Amino acid sequence: MLLTGDAEGGEEAWVRAHADTLLRADVLNVGHHGSRTSTTPALLDAVRPRLAVISVGRVNTYGHPSPITIGALASSGAQVLRTDRSGTLVHRRAHALGRVRRRALAGADAARRAGALCGFGVLRTGC
Repeated sequence: MLLTGDAEGGEEAWVRAHADTLLRADVLNVGHHGSRTSTTPALLDAVRPRLAVISVGRVNTYGHPSPITIGALASSGAQVLRTDRSGTLVHRRAHALGRVRRRALAGADAARRAGALCGFGVLRTGC
């Protein structure tokens, strides 16, 4: 799992230059709420996520996530979970050996199917 926080293109380029071979991850926490300035195609090429998680409010004045970012994620083949559509996402790891348990508490069928890849469950809340 790669957690990018509010990293944008410049930070992503720095990380790729210094740790490119370490970036491969099945799960990517999409940077900066899915803004157009983050989660660049170059980062997606390095990470190659199967699942992309976007933490974003339902109604936001910034227009996050950007259609450009959504398009890049679709082109990469990653399934996308968004908190504005699915609610709170919960990841549970069974133990240090990496077996993952999934507990879907509520949410859309697509979110549950995507979450089955890596142990994410959906908790419906008023995001």
